[in-house]
Amino acid sequence: MPRRPVSTPLIVANWKMQLGVAESAERALDLKTRLSGAKGRFQVVVCPSFLSMAGVKKALRGSTMKLGAQDVFWDERGAYTGEVSPVNLREIGAEYVIIGHSERRQLLGETDSMVGRKVISALGHGLTPILCVGETAHERNEGRHELVVARQIISALKTAPPPMGNGRLYIAYEPIWAIGTGEPASPEQALAMHDLIRQTLIELYSLAQVERSFRTLYGGSVTADNVNQYIGPKAYHGALVGTASLQPESFVTVIKHIDQGFTTKHL
Repeated sequence: MPRRPVSTPLIVANWKMQLGVAESAERALDLKTRLSGAKGRFQVVVCPSFLSMAGVKKALRGSTMKLGAQDVFWDERGAYTGEVSPVNLREIGAEYVIIGHSERRQLLGETDSMVGRKVISALGHGLTPILCVGETAHERNEGRHELVVARQIISALKTAPPPMGNGRLYIAYEPIWAIGTGEPASPEQALAMHDLIRQTLIELYSLAQVERSFRTLYGGSVTADNVNQYIGPKAYHGALVGTASLQPESFVTVIKHIDQGFTTKHL
């Protein structure tokens, strides 16, 4: 099998509905200050709430950090009360979008079909999707975790064209039982799922297309102390970070650990 191309780790902050509008802008500015002059090889994406996106975009101006959204709708416009158009996200400056997060699937009834339509919409409007997949504790205990994750990937991507040109699509594996619990998956569990995700993608597309256009992220109780157990040239290409991204100081520590670990593993 050909050696995988070296890729820049992607580190995504998912702020969920945890911060206010002014608070989000302040923390984005703090994060920019702490990372100013950093020479590491990594890409940081900040995903604040919809109402905070304009302020965060302004705060990040002049940095290499990118703006992301926490969701997107599948149509550009229409009678969809409360939804957010991909066109609007591009207008406000978003470049990435989280799709199919377990909280939306479980709490808001988002189906595999809905997730798939959102992925197609994002790709069609120049947004880089971060497709979230993962199993519950019950599904893992029953031995169905691989079937569940493979189904989520296939359902979301079976009608989606691969990213064009230098475009990317990220698959973020977040075991639902690990999110916010402080109990992340073991490295063995996470890496086994990484291999399953990669094989599922190869069956949908081709090895060459997967190497060129797809990357994986790990999420679920990510901290500076554990993140390097999951990241590397033969493992995940970055992380989707929740709680540890809310405070700039702790998030910068996670970023630096990923940068140092990923660089060392490539040597």
